[in-house]
Amino acid sequence: MDHPELRAARVAAFAAASALVEAVRAADAAIVEALANGATVDEVAAEMDLTYEVAERVAAGEVSFSSVLLAGLAEGWVPPSVDERVRRATAFANRSRMQ
Repeated sequence: MDHPELRAARVAAFAAASALVEAVRAADAAIVEALANGATVDEVAAEMDLTYEVAERVAAGEVSFSSVLLAGLAEGWVPPSVDERVRRATAFANRSRMQ
């Protein structure tokens, strides 16, 4: 039998993971939109704190920002401030829309 506190923790962890996935997918859409509006690979790299090579692959559609971010979290090499990166992606898309 599952302990109620463990079950609640598991449900909360699943909800948090689901929200994270949705947020990084929103960041993917924002980056794609920014690129469609003329953002450069250099701008993507700078705004999203990516290496130029990774930003180039994101811009080419070889990998998504979400896959890079989630893989980094799984490996422990991306800072845990994912919400900040998502916010930056959205702000970046908004700025590129205005240009």
